[in-house]
Amino acid sequence: MKQNKGDGVDENFKSDFLSDAEQAQQKLDTVSPSFCLAKWKQLSLHLTTGMNNSCYHPPLHRADADAIKLNPSALHNTDFKKQQRKLMLEGTRPPECSYCWAMEDNNKLSDRHYVVASLGQLKTLKLLRMLHGIKTLPQVMLK
Repeated sequence: MKQNKGDGVDENFKSDFLSDAEQAQQKLDTVSPSFCLAKWKQLSLHLTTGMNNSCYHPPLHRADADAIKLNPSALHNTDFKKQQRKLMLEGTRPPECSYCWAMEDNNKLSDRHYVVASLGQLKTLKLLRMLHGIKTLPQVMLK
């Protein structure tokens, strides 16, 4: 089979996308080895069902309508999500994030690194480290 120009692999080439993800891995791991900014900074909200999540890999969970009436940030700061954040801050891998853990267990970078790097969210790490909080407002809302 004839090779086209550009089909070869340049061992010295590394894309900015990969470099950014590697940098994200290093920075995320300074908080904990299971830390993912998506749990703090992203929200996928399904208004018709009242369900949400912070990433497209884990299952959806329901936001508490009564809690939202008292405080609209409960759309993103559900009890379930706050518990998952707590696990991450403690260095425990939430089971719902098994997609990323499977990638990382095979010595690959996961969406925990790629998505956070591509959204430019690493600048918020210092603030989150200072606060060590489990409540936050989303920076990115996906529908």
